[in-house]
Amino acid sequence: MNNAYARRLGCCSLLLAGLVAAMLWAKARDPFERIEFTAGTGSGRVNGIAVLPKPVARHPTVVYLYGSGGSLLGSGRELRQLAELGLAAVGIEYNQRDQAAFDEQFRAVQAYLAQQPWALEHATAWMGFSLGAQRVLGFAVKHPELQPELLVRLAGGWVSELEVQSLKSRVQSLESEVPVQSLSGAAFAPRSPRRSRGNLAQTSPQTAPSPGSQSLVTSTPTRAQPRSEATATHSPLALKSTVLLVHGEQDEVFPVADCRRVAGVLRDSGTAVDLRILPGLSHGFGEEHAVVLRAAAEYCAARLPMTDYAAAVPGCALDPVEAARFNQAMGRAGQHRRELWQAVTASREPERHTVMNVIGRLEDYDLAHISKSQLQAATGNARRMRRAYAWCRDTPLDLFETFTANPRIFEEPLDGAQPWFSGRLRRDLKYCHTERQAVDAAWRWMRERTAAGATGDVPEASAREIFKARGTTDCKKVAMLYTSVARSVGLAIRPVFSIDRNADHYWTEVWSPEAKRWRPYDGGPVRHANDAGLGNPLSVILAPSGERGVWNAEAEDRWEAYTNNIGLFFPSGQVIVRVLDQGRPVKRELVGVLTGRFTPRMVERAWTDENGEARFTLGMSQVLPYRFVLAQAGETDWQWLQVKSNAVHEVVLRLENRKPYDSAVEPPPLVFNK
Repeated sequence: MNNAYARRLGCCSLLLAGLVAAMLWAKARDPFERIEFTAGTGSGRVNGIAVLPKPVARHPTVVYLYGSGGSLLGSGRELRQLAELGLAAVGIEYNQRDQAAFDEQFRAVQAYLAQQPWALEHATAWMGFSLGAQRVLGFAVKHPELQPELLVRLAGGWVSELEVQSLKSRVQSLESEVPVQSLSGAAFAPRSPRRSRGNLAQTSPQTAPSPGSQSLVTSTPTRAQPRSEATATHSPLALKSTVLLVHGEQDEVFPVADCRRVAGVLRDSGTAVDLRILPGLSHGFGEEHAVVLRAAAEYCAARLPMTDYAAAVPGCALDPVEAARFNQAMGRAGQHRRELWQAVTASREPERHTVMNVIGRLEDYDLAHISKSQLQAATGNARRMRRAYAWCRDTPLDLFETFTANPRIFEEPLDGAQPWFSGRLRRDLKYCHTERQAVDAAWRWMRERTAAGATGDVPEASAREIFKARGTTDCKKVAMLYTSVARSVGLAIRPVFSIDRNADHYWTEVWSPEAKRWRPYDGGPVRHANDAGLGNPLSVILAPSGERGVWNAEAEDRWEAYTNNIGLFFPSGQVIVRVLDQGRPVKRELVGVLTGRFTPRMVERAWTDENGEARFTLGMSQVLPYRFVLAQAGETDWQWLQVKSNAVHEVVLRLENRKPYDSAVEPPPLVFNK
């Protein structure tokens, strides 16, 4: 009997342990953290919940209020939709009957949020649906000192507070028109209307948008011209918040005329208003409710400041530019940001500084796929090399973190190649003391273990796969392999490619701490050049800038992702291209540079600036002149130009010209000074 009882007890214990383990596993997998809270006292006491996206940092906050008859428990789906976009979503169980009681509760909520480390300052939105929309607007009108950066009303109607404040506005407007003779006019000089914190770079006319389901994210708030400057300046109704009004055309609870009336009053008082009338939708938006809420959430995410992940790192040593880059990268990483965050929190300074800067420069693909172990292996190996070798220690920190610790080179698979190479190269670096010695030692080690002229190429191969295949004849893959090998021993190195009229060639540039400059190093199978001449005449030498966006930039003709270093290594000249339309400069026009006659090749492109000018640095013309074109489809204007060393040239291209290119026509001959 005792044995049967013991067996049953054991089974129950195992079942309970499994249940607890499953709950812990589910909690760890949950993309959100939920914080229940109680704020305020007495009649202002309110219960609420905050749904925070993981990892928890300092997030922009959206306070969501449900409609009449709703509840906090029934708002879970809406709060999760907000949190999915990286917003801290806050819901409360508020008083639906009394505006004054609601005001006390909402004050308590604002005081609570001001004390929370996860709530980003000056990054708050209030979003209300139906009755919730009525409550938040009434509160905002009466309490301007607590207004958020963004106020979103979904299916809201007219509120009595606007009637009272509108009357006060009209009275003050009339008073402001009475001349005051006893005081100087400067004392009452009207100030310009206060601008919203929203994106108001472009404004629309003071007309309600035509009905249509326009995008809430890309729309621009409109600020109507006030009836008088005094009205806009002294009006107690003027809200500093940008206001988004979303209303169904067939709303049976609050007529669409009420929504238009609210928009008109707010605009007249100088408030930035974005009105969106959705055709055919009723009060609750019907089956489109989730879509409308998602669009409103995206509207908030696009206009509120981004989440500050750097500020949530204790003792963060990033400067403001580095912190902004890191925050942007974490925002683009989506759900994978939790993996990246684990790599950050598992590191200590100074390794953590390097991990965060590497994350900030990763491509979007890597942000969504790179693992914690891969990040830690690459940055940890780089930091060990910095402690061990003078050439790495003397490299400026920004170059070290960009071109030594970063595991990404081209579009190759990431497989931990740099730590793998590092352990095998240690003996060969034993007697190296300078960067030049380390560069040559790494090249000899690589060439001894890869067969020159090997043809066993592996498509989309990683550096380790190319190495195990005994090398390759593809200069791009050789440059990638050598870059990985050199970075594994602490060298700051980047792959570059040069373009001439015949072909492209890939090689590398290595940072020299002794010379404090980049110097060319070609470790290819055809020639080995250490800071030597570069051979054939070149047009451009393009090196990655170190910022994100270089992935596949060559194939996509995104030349702005590169830095052109032709002027450092080859005789070159400057070219200023002016683009005109009927004599007027044209900005944001794409200008291309071609080389070759029968099969011309694009060597560089650039956009014109505010003055209609695009600037290029090009290698000296030695065989054919360059051809500058407007990078548009059709018969656009173009000009030949011979680029001379140490000279500044000017080219004018006109949009009105139609100039078909004929390869049979001889280009002008080059003229060389004797």
